[in-house]
Amino acid sequence: MLPNKEKNKTVSLRSKSKKDSSRRQPGRDLGNSPAFSYYAKRSGDPGQLSRKTQREKLPILQRQWFKNLPSLIALTVVVVSVLYCLGLNTNPKILLSAPDAKATPMRSREAYQKGAEEILNSSIFNRSKLTINTDAFYAQFLEKFPEVADASLNLPLVSRRPVISIDTAQPQIILSVGNRNYVIDSRGKAIMNAADLAKSTRMSLLVVNDESGLQAKVGQGVLPASEMDFITQVIAQLKSKDISVQSIRLPVAAKEMEVRVSNKPYVIKFNVDTDPRIAAGDYLAVNETLQKQNITPSQYIDVRIEGRVYYK
Repeated sequence: MLPNKEKNKTVSLRSKSKKDSSRRQPGRDLGNSPAFSYYAKRSGDPGQLSRKTQREKLPILQRQWFKNLPSLIALTVVVVSVLYCLGLNTNPKILLSAPDAKATPMRSREAYQKGAEEILNSSIFNRSKLTINTDAFYAQFLEKFPEVADASLNLPLVSRRPVISIDTAQPQIILSVGNRNYVIDSRGKAIMNAADLAKSTRMSLLVVNDESGLQAKVGQGVLPASEMDFITQVIAQLKSKDISVQSIRLPVAAKEMEVRVSNKPYVIKFNVDTDPRIAAGDYLAVNETLQKQNITPSQYIDVRIEGRVYYK
């Protein structure tokens, strides 16, 4: 019987051992895994590593910023300088000239500068070299100053002050139409009211009285250029012989012109479609002959037909 008891005892011991081992299994697993620690967990935090990396990189970025600072300052200065040079102020420099160097300017330099400033200030686009419309400025300037034969707006490369070159027309006569007097240039254009012309210049111009019904307006053509050339040529031819023209009249009849000279009771009748030098030469030749014969016409000397002269 004893062997049976031992056998049973042995079996029970094995069962207990097995039971204990199963109970120790969790402990054994915990013993094999690393021990839990708060500080160990914090040391492996990815966020902590990222902030540490950023703190290490910050001095490097600061050094790079200070290293590039002179280049950034230079670039800023260049950009500001370019923008400054592209701007325009509204105080232009006026270069004034005339066909005749001895001619008295019809307006003062200040008058042209004030007019140019008004045009430049009329639009914000006129404040930049990139946006200003020079053709529009030219048109507005000529409209404001019809006596200007040509004008140009020059934009300097570096300076902000524009330069305006002005060529003024030369006044030839004062045309009296109705109760208004206009200054006429060599193109036959009414360039200004005679009252706006400097008195010294106005007194030196011959007055032509129109009775043909011409329509005159400042800034527009009044007389054909060929007719203006005829008038100025005749005046010059008579002046070369010390014959002073007292007045000129444009009668109702088309293409006719009557000239009255000083100290003579008659008028000289011209046709503006003829050659002015031939017509003036015919008069000068007849006048010399009549003076030798001691004859003075009382009404007219007619040179309207080339090669033929009539007088009365």
